[in-house]
Amino acid sequence: ARFHEPYWRAAADPGPGTAAPTLALLGGLPGLERELARTGTWGRVVSLPDDPDGLADRLADLAGPAGLDLAYAPGFAAPSAFDPRSEDAGPGTGALERTCFALLELVRAVASGALPGRVRCALVHPQDGGQDRPEHAAAAGFARSTTPVAPRLELLTLGMPADAPVTGLASALAAELRAAGRAGGLDVRRTAAGDRQVRALRPVTDPGPDPAGPPLRERGVYVITGGGGAIGRVLAEHLARAHRARLVLIGRSAPDPGALRSLTEHGAEVLALRADVARADELGSALAAARERFGAPHGVFHLAGVADDGRATDGDRERFARVLAAKTRGLVHLDRLTRDDALDLFVVFSSVSSLIGDFGAAAYATANRFADLFTALRDSWTRRGDRHGRSLSLAWPLWSVGGVDALVREDELAAYTRRTGMRALSAEQGLDAFERALATTALGEVAPELLQGVRLGIAAADADDGDGLVLVRLTAGGPGPGGRRGPRGVAARRRAGRRGLNRTGGCGLNR
Repeated sequence: ARFHEPYWRAAADPGPGTAAPTLALLGGLPGLERELARTGTWGRVVSLPDDPDGLADRLADLAGPAGLDLAYAPGFAAPSAFDPRSEDAGPGTGALERTCFALLELVRAVASGALPGRVRCALVHPQDGGQDRPEHAAAAGFARSTTPVAPRLELLTLGMPADAPVTGLASALAAELRAAGRAGGLDVRRTAAGDRQVRALRPVTDPGPDPAGPPLRERGVYVITGGGGAIGRVLAEHLARAHRARLVLIGRSAPDPGALRSLTEHGAEVLALRADVARADELGSALAAARERFGAPHGVFHLAGVADDGRATDGDRERFARVLAAKTRGLVHLDRLTRDDALDLFVVFSSVSSLIGDFGAAAYATANRFADLFTALRDSWTRRGDRHGRSLSLAWPLWSVGGVDALVREDELAAYTRRTGMRALSAEQGLDAFERALATTALGEVAPELLQGVRLGIAAADADDGDGLVLVRLTAGGPGPGGRRGPRGVAARRRAGRRGLNRTGGCGLNR
């Protein structure tokens, strides 16, 4: 295995290019329109209502053959929607939906030709002490996904201190939007000192096993959402065989009876419950039943997720929100409903689509980017004593065991392999990577820089030998009160064969 960590690499201001004649501003702070105009970058700066309805028509009125620039700055006028004692997932997840609905309108307008020329959009989002706000920064997953369906659209995300003055916001936006042409999906931030940084990936030395010992308990109580899915079944069987776990399987549909029998035959006790994790009342009732049966959980594994074959160009908001729900509302509900439990682990099964995009769907990549960012936020709460247990977000590539990943089309699989160098994992390889991730103490979080098709930190020489990035761990928590110290991030590389894959819509990398 090879271990990597992300870092913010110092980067010079981008080289000068030609801005569009007009800049459209959505959201932002009082005075931002004036300061953007003062940069002299555009012939005119026009502030538009931050409302997805009718946005495509408003943009079409401003666009011309020379293109259009947009600055979208939601979130700077309010504090973060999430805090350790939040009771309602609605404001935060609703803010993300609103941003994405506006971006859907933008993608549809570009793809249809309603916006001629090059269209460049910078989505600037607030950071608190360098910490991303999930409800805004998750749109980076969207930005990674649009090139296949709207190649004339260049989307980038720009993190700025939440208390940055409007002059600083205007200066940074002007620098990014007038830069020479480049692929979309760039992840940039400006520090409080004004330094420009780009997210990148570097290898680190594996520091070895966790001195606190294995994090999984014999006969431990483990909740698995999405436990009836293909990867959920693999994980449940592993916990049954290796740890004789007491398992709580929560999902929208009932698990296969044969799979339940197999779990009990391998020493597990199993409670299977039907609930939609995106509904707080249903999830709360399921967890109450689990506590009544087994007592408080020792760990949580959030695998629930939705993928479908829609495209961002469809403009289907209901579909988009449905895909987001399990990884956004469901995750927030799960965290809130277990915040008083003395957990050892809170593990989210995310997808590498959060880093490389989902090849045109956008919803799946956005949902998983939110999952990664919210898990990082939970980690910060744990370090402050507001949560218990290690917080991990595992961004998996394709698995060959079936489920959503078995829906991948051959052309999408080929594009995925070309872009990433990764192949599908077998169950054995996935579980090996999972156990190694839990047992090591690598530092950092993994977030590879993927610009213009750059591989996930894998040398070009590896392209044809079947090797691929097996696991990306995006976040990991330190110890909570009385908790054991955990890993901070790992990318493990193993040989993986291409088994059991046939068709899908979108890069449905997970559950």
